[in-house]
Amino acid sequence: MLKGEVMRLFPTYATCDLCHNADLELISNDDTGLMLLCMECGFARAAKAQEMFQNFTICA
Repeated sequence: MLKGEVMRLFPTYATCDLCHNADLELISNDDTGLMLLCMECGFARAAKAQEMFQNFTICA
């Protein structure tokens, strides 16, 4: 690490807020828009803008 460099404390990839699994699907909800669905526990949350540029399985 270089002098003055800041180490990242959080992962740069999306994880489930409930179980911290990284196996997520990007889904579309008519009421809330784009959401991330955890494939392990089923928890869903609104997707953040920075998470839109990751590799996801997109369901139609």
